[in-house]
Amino acid sequence: MLDAAWMSLRVADRYRATSATLLGTLGAVGAGARRAFQGRALFSGMLYSPLVMPEVISGLSLLLLFVALNAETRVLDRLRSRTPR
Repeated sequence: MLDAAWMSLRVADRYRATSATLLGTLGAVGAGARRAFQGRALFSGMLYSPLVMPEVISGLSLLLLFVALNAETRVLDRLRSRTPR
């Protein structure tokens, strides 16, 4: 039973790699096309979103952390105490 499960996973992995390569190649050809086509902005957004998503998630996580720690008011208080009046 375990051998059959491992074989299924190996076969699925090969098909997944093949389909990812095919889709990636088609996406690169579509993004590099000189002619504009309807829906190009949506297509480009779908291609670039995996590249940007980790930074967005990290930034949002840090924002939530600082809000939870109430760090904003402490930083502003320090800056106000340093500036001469």
